[in-house]
Amino acid sequence: MNLSVVEVADLLQIPKSKILKLAETSKIPAYKINGQYLFSLSELIEWSLINHNYIFPQMVEHALNEFNMNFIVLFERGNLVYDIVNSISPKEYDNLMKNIAIPQSTRLEDIERTLKVKNSLTIACLKTSYAALHPRNPLFCLHKEESISIVNFQKSFEIDDTRRSKVNTVFINFNANAARHLLCRLIISYLCQSIDMAILLEKKEEKNKFIDLAKQIINK
Repeated sequence: MNLSVVEVADLLQIPKSKILKLAETSKIPAYKINGQYLFSLSELIEWSLINHNYIFPQMVEHALNEFNMNFIVLFERGNLVYDIVNSISPKEYDNLMKNIAIPQSTRLEDIERTLKVKNSLTIACLKTSYAALHPRNPLFCLHKEESISIVNFQKSFEIDDTRRSKVNTVFINFNANAARHLLCRLIISYLCQSIDMAILLEKKEEKNKFIDLAKQIINK
């Protein structure tokens, strides 16, 4: 789908003049066709996530209208695990793999290889201690097995991202293709911006509370 400068300004809540300047200097993905800049929704989502931009509801609503995905089912299929014992170092990939819901269609060696790639995890959003898969580093599965798992560790540990971020909670999503991975990551970051998400994690609430929160936030 091709988005205009005006539409992008609304989705990102950035003035039109700044969007044009970003496009002219190649600081945002854009295509110039017949003298006008056009934008791809998927590329905008990826750009926003990689740059840790604040995710506005306009972007989420637009993305949800573009893709057909039931996020509540994804949370229901995934695991929610607290207080995983860890040692800060080495990296906690083995503990992570033991506690996420692994689709039957995904091989363990593929998960291990993906998670151990540099920058495989990045912070879900700024000013949090939550990590999620990099927008360009998806984990694939069959459509009917898509899920989101949340794993909380006893000790914070450093992930190998560009910020050398310290995290204590990791969100792992399995999706059927790269476009659905991007949408899922967008929703994860959007939820992680919410103070209510932080409260649920702090109180170590049950999975149904997270599902209720997802319903409330996504439907706003």
